[in-house]
Amino acid sequence: MACLYRHIRKDIQMPFYIGIGLDTKRAYSKTHRNAYWKSIVGKTDYEVEVLFDEIDYEYAKIKEKEFIALYKRRKDGGILCNLTLGGDGVLGIVHSEEARKKMGAPNKGKTISEWHKKKHLNFIKVEKGLKRQEKRCLKVH
Repeated sequence: MACLYRHIRKDIQMPFYIGIGLDTKRAYSKTHRNAYWKSIVGKTDYEVEVLFDEIDYEYAKIKEKEFIALYKRRKDGGILCNLTLGGDGVLGIVHSEEARKKMGAPNKGKTISEWHKKKHLNFIKVEKGLKRQEKRCLKVH
């Protein structure tokens, strides 16, 4: 299940971002946002409007594309700070072996401190007993 939301600038009462998330928490989150979004939020207050909740993820991606096409990105002469045309979420992505090697290459040969190892092991122990949704929340925060 997913939700579709928009962020509305309070100073001019206009939407400036359209997004989707697995639940409404994402709509209120300020993490993992682009610099343009952060710039707007740094200058003015905004409100969150959840447009659709508890909808299929694929349907949410379709609706996100439609709303971004409606308001248009700044880059395309519109009002949104979205960087993409929408619908490009990757829920449950499984990386290929080649992609994993590319992502791991920068860390080859690096040593991890004992403190970091213990912290990671504790996280894994806690994570094993959690449901899938709870695990995702731990990774985001």
